[in-house]
Amino acid sequence: MITHGRLTLPSGSNAHSMDTVRNAWNWVLDILFPIRCIHCSRGEKWVCDECVKKIRIHTNFFCPICGHFSFYGELCIHCAKRSYLKGAWVIGDYRDELMKKTIKHFKYRYVKGVGDVLSALALEYVRMHAIHKQFDMIIPVPLHERKKLSRGFNQSETLAKGVSAYFHVPVSSDIVVRKRFTQPQSTVFVKKKLKNIKGAFFVSDSSQVLGKTILLVDDVVTSGATLNECARALHTAGAKEIWGLIMAKG
Repeated sequence: MITHGRLTLPSGSNAHSMDTVRNAWNWVLDILFPIRCIHCSRGEKWVCDECVKKIRIHTNFFCPICGHFSFYGELCIHCAKRSYLKGAWVIGDYRDELMKKTIKHFKYRYVKGVGDVLSALALEYVRMHAIHKQFDMIIPVPLHERKKLSRGFNQSETLAKGVSAYFHVPVSSDIVVRKRFTQPQSTVFVKKKLKNIKGAFFVSDSSQVLGKTILLVDDVVTSGATLNECARALHTAGAKEIWGLIMAKG
C-alpha cells in the first residue's frame, strides 16, 4: 500500500525482500517528491517545528460531549446520565485549521508520519495538565479490518502508543473488536450517528477488562457516539471505570 506516496506494507507482511522493495521505493520517492511541511511547504518534515508551535491545545477542562466546564475532564451531570464514560480529555479543537489539516492528512491521506506530530501534542497535553490517573490499560478505538487494511494502520493506535510510556501502561489493541463495518460518523446525520454505530464493538476477552480502569484513545469526536459505544462494550464486559483521550473535538 502507498500512503501519501510512501509505501506501507500491511501488518503481517513478511520477508526481507519486501522490506528491500519498500525501502527502495521510498528512497526514490524521497528524491522525486521530498517531504515538505503540509502547512507552509518548507522544511523536511510533514509538519515543521514552526507550524507545530501554532497548533493550539486546550488549557482548560470541559465536558467532552456538551463542552460545558467540568472538573478534571469529567462528564457534566447531564451528559453522565447517558454515557458509559467517566470523563475524557480533549487535546485540541477540530475547528483550528492547523489541527484539522494535520488530522486530515493523518486520517484521510494516510500520511503516517504526521502521527508522530499528533502523538507529541498528546504527550504535551497530558504533561501540561499533570494527568496522573492510574490506568490498567490503554485501548485505541478499533477500526474494522476492512478499513485498517485500506489505510494500513489504525490512527488511534498510533496516538495511544504516543502516551503509553507517560502512563506506564501498555497499549492493548486486540481487546475491543469492531465486529461490523459502519459508515464514517462524519458522513452521518447527527440523529443517525447513534444508530449507525450501535452494537459495532465487542470485547474479545472479558476477563482482561473485569474491574479495570481503562483509557480509550480516539482521534476526533463529534457527538461522542463512537467513543460511548466502545465504552458501553467495555462496561458490559465488567470494566470498572472508562476515560477517554481525544485528539480533537469537531
